[in-house]
Amino acid sequence: MEKMKKYLILLFILFFSAATLHAQPEKEKKWAVGLFSGLYFMQDEAFREVYGQNTFFLGAEIPLSLSKLIKNLEGIFHFRYMNDKGKATLTEEETRLQLIYFSLSVRYMMNLKKFRPFLGPGVDYIHYQEKYPETFPVDSMKGNTLGFHILAGSYYSLGPSLSLNVYVKYNIAETTEEETKVNLGGTEWGIGLIYRFNL
Repeated sequence: MEKMKKYLILLFILFFSAATLHAQPEKEKKWAVGLFSGLYFMQDEAFREVYGQNTFFLGAEIPLSLSKLIKNLEGIFHFRYMNDKGKATLTEEETRLQLIYFSLSVRYMMNLKKFRPFLGPGVDYIHYQEKYPETFPVDSMKGNTLGFHILAGSYYSLGPSLSLNVYVKYNIAETTEEETKVNLGGTEWGIGLIYRFNL
């Protein structure tokens, strides 16, 4: 986890440097890419007992302006990755949880000079896998499911090409594995950088 955080900091520094060097006037930007990270707070009590109250994640996103359809509307493709380890409730043996999210959402934004608050819904395709110790009857539980979310936050302009992105997202995602209900929903708090550019 510590190594991952160090790599993330380095990645943000490199990203910030590249954006500063290639800054262009804001009105000319047609493309954008973002990097972000944060904490995911699972709703499921069983997951929280095994993996703790929150899980660190990394992600990337590609925003796309939809202003030609509706003014101040933006579509976003997100990718998020979470990998956490915990201890089985009874045996305290190590287990691992991996979650991969592919998401599509829309944001309606207000333009308040440096601040651009946004709000919008979206849909998620989630791949999940939980790996168990060798002493367990099965070695893992895995599958895919669909989920939904609503997010709110704000961009903050750091320059002609770079913006800070701070957001909170509420996720709804439930599935059933071997007649057991699995709740993958929760609340996500994230922060990232958006770099806007022309090809």
